[in-house]
Amino acid sequence: MGTVYTSQQGIILESPYDDPRFNPVLDQKRKSVTRNMICVPLTKGNKCIGCIEVANKTTGEFTEQDYKFVITITKELYTGLITKEDIGEFKRNDSEFKEKIGEMANENLLTPLLKNVLILLASMIKSEK
Repeated sequence: MGTVYTSQQGIILESPYDDPRFNPVLDQKRKSVTRNMICVPLTKGNKCIGCIEVANKTTGEFTEQDYKFVITITKELYTGLITKEDIGEFKRNDSEFKEKIGEMANENLLTPLLKNVLILLASMIKSEK
């Protein structure tokens, strides 16, 4: 994830443990093994604000089509994200801020929604996590 975050370039790893960019610390903590994975940056403008990872395809290896699908979903996700910087911009324009703050009233729903989207994404490309 660190490489994807800093480079803002997605990757497919067929054998993560053989790749020097892969850090097995999370696997060790979770007592799991990552057999293969796709990781793509979640960007807002030209700034990376996180990464989306899908791992352990249940039917063989990840394909270029899987990768493109994850990229498409990620692009849809980030169009709806509001960052702290965005809030600062909205505050400069008071009427727009009041409108956006109303939209953000349901911000506590974002985490479960994002979790559900990621579960659906994993299911659609037949991966474990």
